[in-house]
Amino acid sequence: MKKITYTLNFGLIGSNNSAKEFRKKIFLEYLKELAIKSNLSENINNQEDVTEFLIIFKEIPIKIKIFIAENFNEIIYNYEKIKIIDVVILILKISDRNSISSFNKDSFKEFKDYFSFRNGISILTGINLEGDIISESSRISRSLLIEKAKELDVIYGYEITADKEENSAFFDRILGDFIFKFQYSSPELFDLAKLYGKELMEKSQ
Repeated sequence: MKKITYTLNFGLIGSNNSAKEFRKKIFLEYLKELAIKSNLSENINNQEDVTEFLIIFKEIPIKIKIFIAENFNEIIYNYEKIKIIDVVILILKISDRNSISSFNKDSFKEFKDYFSFRNGISILTGINLEGDIISESSRISRSLLIEKAKELDVIYGYEITADKEENSAFFDRILGDFIFKFQYSSPELFDLAKLYGKELMEKSQ
């Protein structure tokens, strides 16, 4: 049997450790629930800003590689190591109103041109792990988040909280979009990947 695995590269971009916080407290917690293997390439080039997982999603094995950067320039600088970004998640801290200026349209366009980012998924997320204790005067409001998402012309805009069920729905939607494209663009490979996914699930039980 051919071992067909779908591959997705995620770029998490955010300053003031917001990207690392998103990866550790939100994204990795979700991936661990689906993971068959993690750290497939243990400390790739000894970089802490790269993580890999092999997960099973809707019976399809998906190798996910996560790249962390503080800004667009940093991820562009590492282009030779990354090559392809399928999903870019721009991360703001809801509790830091000033972080809304971290991203601008021109820098995002430069990133998209550099990576030929035409068919990928772009998301602006505001992280709010503090709940309602953030004062209205210091937080990024939902209307401001929506306005910024429109300015950057991203596909999705979300406010991420500590609610695991909501976070799972957020990531399920992203992965579901790619699985849909995979199924209809390469149906034969999709069927082979599904068979391999079932095999991996049986072995992991």
